[in-house]
Amino acid sequence: MSNSTNSTTGISIQNIADMQGKIIPRSFIHGYVVLSLFVSFIGAWTALELISRRTAMRGYYNWFLLAGSSFSIGGIAIWSMHYIGNRAIVLGDERPQLQIVYSAGYTVISFVMPVAVLFIVFASVGSNATMNTTRVVLGGALTGFAVCGMHYLGQAGIANYDCVYSVPFVIEAITIAVVASITALCVFFLFRLPWDTRWWRRPICAIVLAGAVSGMHWLASVGTQYRLKKMDASPMNSISRALTATIVLILSICCCIVLVLTMLLAQWRLAKLAKRSQQVVLATAIFDYEDRILVTSEGYLPNRKITDAWIERSLDDTFSVSHPVFLWMFRITRNWDGVAKLLPGMRNHVHSAGLKRRLGSKFEGNLVNDHGTPIEDYSLIFRELFCVAADDLAHDLHEPLNKMGILYDEITITGEQAMKEKKKDPRSDLDIEGLSGGNGKLLFLLRTVNRRDAEHLQTAGYCFAEPSNVIPHLATTLKVGPKLLSQRFEIMCEYVKEERMSNPGVHLAIFAIRASLGAGRHGFDVLARKDAKNQLPTMQFPFDDLNDFQLEYLKTMDSMTMAAIMKKLVEALRRSPSEKEKHFAKQLFDTIEAIKEESQDPIFDDAKLIADPIRAPCRGVSEDSPPGVATFITFRIVVPIHSRAPGRKLMYIPLNFFKMQQQLHKNAAAHDVFAREVHREFANVLELEDLDAKVGPAFASDPFNNGQTNKIEGEKTGDRRSTATSQRRPSRARVEKSSEANLVDANSHDDEPTLGIVNYAGGAGGKKISSTSPRTSRNQGERGAGFELSQGGPKTRNGVVEKKPKEEDTQTYIDEMFTITISKR
Repeated sequence: MSNSTNSTTGISIQNIADMQGKIIPRSFIHGYVVLSLFVSFIGAWTALELISRRTAMRGYYNWFLLAGSSFSIGGIAIWSMHYIGNRAIVLGDERPQLQIVYSAGYTVISFVMPVAVLFIVFASVGSNATMNTTRVVLGGALTGFAVCGMHYLGQAGIANYDCVYSVPFVIEAITIAVVASITALCVFFLFRLPWDTRWWRRPICAIVLAGAVSGMHWLASVGTQYRLKKMDASPMNSISRALTATIVLILSICCCIVLVLTMLLAQWRLAKLAKRSQQVVLATAIFDYEDRILVTSEGYLPNRKITDAWIERSLDDTFSVSHPVFLWMFRITRNWDGVAKLLPGMRNHVHSAGLKRRLGSKFEGNLVNDHGTPIEDYSLIFRELFCVAADDLAHDLHEPLNKMGILYDEITITGEQAMKEKKKDPRSDLDIEGLSGGNGKLLFLLRTVNRRDAEHLQTAGYCFAEPSNVIPHLATTLKVGPKLLSQRFEIMCEYVKEERMSNPGVHLAIFAIRASLGAGRHGFDVLARKDAKNQLPTMQFPFDDLNDFQLEYLKTMDSMTMAAIMKKLVEALRRSPSEKEKHFAKQLFDTIEAIKEESQDPIFDDAKLIADPIRAPCRGVSEDSPPGVATFITFRIVVPIHSRAPGRKLMYIPLNFFKMQQQLHKNAAAHDVFAREVHREFANVLELEDLDAKVGPAFASDPFNNGQTNKIEGEKTGDRRSTATSQRRPSRARVEKSSEANLVDANSHDDEPTLGIVNYAGGAGGKKISSTSPRTSRNQGERGAGFELSQGGPKTRNGVVEKKPKEEDTQTYIDEMFTITISKR
């Protein structure tokens, strides 16, 4: 027979041949139409989720996101949607021989083309923190043309049909694709600009973008007719629509998996950050040259947990800026090199302390043992966890530890109850501890970066944002008042820009102290500047040095009140026959008036003059030089315990914290001394080569040649590593020699409710003055830390000989002022 018949379908090949050159009627399968819309939406959503996390033009992380997003929208939202949509087209009476068959070459090209175009589009518009309207519009137009180009290139790859297009439908399809693509990208970047991370915003943009792809495809499909060509005798070069649909479905499923994992990861990070609002957390606040702050791609601060919670071992063991642990951490961040080499040993020691066995995670940081009490060596391990958290942050940022910045001088309280900000009197102090009531504590490492360093951080997967844009969701997640967080960011940005020091010359200062208030605070607070908490309220004189006449003139007013001095100066201006006296009286009068105007409190009229000049550190001659020396003429006063800081520029801070800051100026010799103390302390625990062996016994016992050693009554001599227990867990006596103990009284937690400063050396007759409590002098035998005036010599508490303050901890200008203020009050 001339007319052969297909054994499977019974359809005459001659009948199909008779249809060649004719338009074959078409219909659509509704299920595939819906599936094509869903595939396009999934691809667009995945692309926007990925590109929203892109932070820069360079870096493997950003290139991966760029490739993934361009593949998702070009390969899934456009290419896969097209072939699933064409699978919905039924030609003729559903006979298989009449259905669409694709050319392999065109099919591959149609996949590569939109992916490449979208790669270029997202490379140009997907990494900017600000919206460039021109780029976005051009990118949207290119996206629309990519959709159209892929569609008609794919149609050209149909092997068994010629497509007949209607020009009006083509124009309308192109218009829809371009306009909708521009709209989708504009809305996406407008949503992204204020860092609004609510999850439903990107799906909305994805719907618009998928509408551009699907609208263009189906409008073009309605205006397309199919004319049957001569049948291809070589099916090896063709791809069936069933195989194409299978490939598309596999790619779409992979895209769905990526989308689900991305969403789950984002929610996991959000939940973890919310949990950390109840924990002790270390975060970075890195500001760039435009005062923008570094955040993750989701808009959160890079952070690491230190521990689950601070465990108060007594009613007075409140974690604050006056606590010895905070003082140690504050100081170590000014000298990261002093701890960098100890970090491997710290990690091992934290592990060996039992945290992993109890929690199943190496550095979870739960410092409570099985009995519900703080673990042994709580303070030491807490400091180790702080250093480990800082090192982990450095690893996250792809930065060395010594570039992690300095610890901010305030603790931000986070948690449920911290959401309600205090309504405070405008004249009241800014709470240096943050808001009370929350369970979490947030510590900030501060740093500023130049353009080059900023680009490096962006390459690592981070970006810079305007603080006002990220504060709302940061405050919500951390459960902190947005107003408080905004104020903190503003202050921190200024705090880290430059070191606050007095200028060289002669200054008039006010040294005002009061008894400390608040949980965990003992000793004294000192009045300081809000914008520079290491500086007293001062006003500079219009001259650089004091001559003999001025020194003698000041001595005539020694211990006089400010009010009395002002009267004397007025009298001198009116009646003194000496022009020299009038000139100096005028300068002194104007300077006192200026500092009174800043303090805005009549209580300072009772402040008394310290006529003898006091030398204080000031700015050096250059940035790399050690601190210079300025001269302070000081008014001293002990104000009532409930006195508030006057004006809006001043505040009271713990005296021990203020004093410690005087040793942290750039290029000061105290940094090297403290690094040795840290190494010596942790060498006992981390099985390191002891620094004592290098410098010799004499220097080890007294590195500052004070002639005193830190002895422990009843302590046995011999190798510190005589037992495994001593290697792993240092005794309380060993901690007494720690670098933390040097900052405050080592017995303050075991014996006394005090967190004040250890005995100040100074004063006449070799007396030592302890400022650990505002109370008056008490006998040595009493417990507690009172204000004491006692002759020099060792004192014993609970079998521990009190240490004489070391050379670097004695006789700062604050000690001298404090000694005079207390002794002459």
